[in-house]
Amino acid sequence: MAGEFGYVYILTNPSMPGLVKVGKTTTTPNQRMSELHSTGVPTPFELEFSISVNDCHKAERSAQMIQLRAVAAELLRLDRRLLVAG
Repeated sequence: MAGEFGYVYILTNPSMPGLVKVGKTTTTPNQRMSELHSTGVPTPFELEFSISVNDCHKAERSAQMIQLRAVAAELLRLDRRLLVAG
């Protein structure tokens, strides 16, 4: 089964400092940002990165796995610092 063409994007929002949203859309990143702003978020999202892909569902899962690994690695580094400091 062929994938669905779309975009994978990374968004930030000034109302949520330090957080990023990794997502996918089959429209455009700008259209998706407009949809997300209508969900009650106080400030609009800002597009940090986007890329067109042949299978946006698979690409989003891969991007989120990379993000989870990075978060886990940072937590492990933080934990080691606490152990050394403690």
